Amino acid sequence: MQTRKRTRTRTKSAAVAALVALVAVLLPVIGGGATASAAPGTGSGASSTPVLGHWRNHHPGDNVEDDGWLSRMEAAEAAYGDFEGHWRNYHAPEDALPMTDQEIAVAERGQPLHISWKPRPAGEDWAYTASGAYDDTIDQVMTDLKNHCGPDCWLSIEIEPEATVVESPDSGFTTADFRGLWQRVADSRERVGADNVELVWVLGGFEDWRPLYASLWPGNDVVDVIGHDPYVRRDEAPERLAEKMLSRTQWLVDNSTAQQDYASKPFLIAEFGCDLGGTPDARGTDEHRAACIEGVQGVLDELAALGVVELEFFDARTNWINDPPAVDGQAYQALKAATEAG
Repeated sequence: MQTRKRTRTRTKSAAVAALVALVAVLLPVIGGGATASAAPGTGSGASSTPVLGHWRNHHPGDNVEDDGWLSRMEAAEAAYGDFEGHWRNYHAPEDALPMTDQEIAVAERGQPLHISWKPRPAGEDWAYTASGAYDDTIDQVMTDLKNHCGPDCWLSIEIEPEATVVESPDSGFTTADFRGLWQRVADSRERVGADNVELVWVLGGFEDWRPLYASLWPGNDVVDVIGHDPYVRRDEAPERLAEKMLSRTQWLVDNSTAQQDYASKPFLIAEFGCDLGGTPDARGTDEHRAACIEGVQGVLDELAALGVVELEFFDARTNWINDPPAVDGQAYQALKAATEAG
């Protein structure tokens, strides 16, 4: 396959800071002595349309034993064309080996990867890793990412931690344990020189978990991208998905502080889907999924204004999309085209 190049670049905090500084210098000259400040609700300042990434696991009819992640992702691109965003894959604690051969092959031909990993042995807790007991393995993984993951590599660590927190002494899953685990990964990145790896803090995003965010924040200097995972169920109004994307990102912007500087980071819709639920009867209709996806297309400009740089659809479990000419596949095709037009 021909090597491909990214057609977009992500907004970086340094670039935003430089722009704000320039405005501060120019504002008195062009009419007014007001002090320049970031406009509310502008997130990291991104303005380009978010790109579309993808995470396809098994669809009905897939050969679960023979078909690997690569073949499933290639099937998605055969249906929709090349994704400008990241290809996503997940590594469970028991998969704490370096990158797979398939991931390396994809990265070496220019595809950006987003790998999710739980940096702890199977059966161990956050405190185990925070203690330093897993540093050698983390160094191995980070070295592999440095050597093989390409220049636009995302690593999300212990995604949706809110659901795992047990804020009691010696649980091993306190917010302090999470921050300690994250710091071990960040220290490893610096130690091995994996400058190509950006660390992604991914929240579930459920509103009742917001009181945990400040305590789960690993630190302004070690988080590169912030993600959250909005979904709707089949019995929810389809427009609710777009509303959740906007309101949950806006909350992070509005509640940014000097200590938890969410607003300076690019935002990622790390997973989204229209049929939340783990059982087959949770799956909605093609029409519901189409309307849900069309709603997302309708708010792309608003998401960009908040600093959202990418959307990653979770094309699996009950959320899987019927490829075109099904109406949900057509809606997804239109969403992809819209992300590539601006």
